[in-house]
Amino acid sequence: VLEERVSKPKKILIVRPDAIGDVVLMIPMLNSIKTAYPESQLYTLQQSYTKPLLDNHPDVTEVLIDWKKSGRCRSMSDFFDYVRYIRTFKFDVVIFSYLDPFYAWLAYFAGIKHRIGDANKFPVRFLLNTPIPQPFRQLLRHEVEQNMRLLKGLGISESKTGNMSLYLRDSSIQKAREVLVDAGWKNDILIGIHPNTGGGNRAWLPKHYAALVDL
Repeated sequence: VLEERVSKPKKILIVRPDAIGDVVLMIPMLNSIKTAYPESQLYTLQQSYTKPLLDNHPDVTEVLIDWKKSGRCRSMSDFFDYVRYIRTFKFDVVIFSYLDPFYAWLAYFAGIKHRIGDANKFPVRFLLNTPIPQPFRQLLRHEVEQNMRLLKGLGISESKTGNMSLYLRDSSIQKAREVLVDAGWKNDILIGIHPNTGGGNRAWLPKHYAALVDL
């Protein structure tokens, strides 16, 4: 296991270049890593529109913007420029909270020694040297728990889930308040409902959302 080979990981990259909710649900994992290894530096790879979620987080050294999702990586030459860029950070560990072949090859060619990700993803799992099974078919297992399972590769118990914490800039909070006020909010109780899912996730039926709103 990884904990036998890396007792004190120095620079860790967490790959999560997808949606806002996915990044938010990764935060307890970040906090758990920092609690276990307070001297480590944590970097995340995200899309630019999710960057503000972690820009102000005290446990995150830097948010890197993904070249692929931003359209900056369109050729083999671009890919190897990206590889050289990632290599400059000298990461010793990468954790794939989001695993797809592009990012697995990126980390491999960038020379990141320890690569942790879902053992159930074939054939990309063969680019990992610390594959950890994530049972996504167990629908009652929360996404936070799925992320925590990956920390077994760092010798961290999945039962020691870190806190959920958002550190938003005051300017971001003020902007959100202005949007709500413009929409008619009277500074009273606010309930947010997000009636959709992304990708292949199972969606709740509209009639169930309607019943929830009525309730």
